[in-house]
Amino acid sequence: MTSRYEGINAALMKFIKFLNCLLELVQNLEHMVKDYRNNEFIADYKSLYLEPVMTTELESIERAVSQIYTKDTLFEVKKQIDGVAVLIVLHTKSYGSLEKFMLRKFRKPHRVYSVFYENSSERYECSCKLWNSIGISCSHIICVLNELEKDALQMWLVLKRWFKDAKFGSFHDFDGSLDSNRTFRERYGLL
Repeated sequence: MTSRYEGINAALMKFIKFLNCLLELVQNLEHMVKDYRNNEFIADYKSLYLEPVMTTELESIERAVSQIYTKDTLFEVKKQIDGVAVLIVLHTKSYGSLEKFMLRKFRKPHRVYSVFYENSSERYECSCKLWNSIGISCSHIICVLNELEKDALQMWLVLKRWFKDAKFGSFHDFDGSLDSNRTFRERYGLL
């Protein structure tokens, strides 16, 4: 939260001067809002219409997430995809429809991570709790996806706020399809 306020203060200081009168202050604030909206428009355009460069070894997963996530969020997810390279799968155990994967980082034997995968519902849960706290899939879950030879994240692993089209009110259901009735209702409710 502190860094967010520092960012806002830095942006304000570009447009607001100490000796400004009230009229100049309002004009400068208006200019700042226009500048902010322009930057947001450019970021939205880049997220929606520009194809990112594939940089990781897990190209199929990276390509799938690049179709879903905004540009900024994709950058964070790529860090997690890169983290798969240093993970070692120690062993797996099956408990009926539940599989437990034990992972650790290369040359770091003291920290072991557990990822639980349920076959019937295709749900994942990791002991690091990154998805629970931030809403981005961790490298451990992506490593398990790679082990299971899956090419994409499950849609329930992607929070609605990270979708490219989240601002426009059209959300994908968990099966990946677009619910047009729900989209219409949400648009109508916003109006």
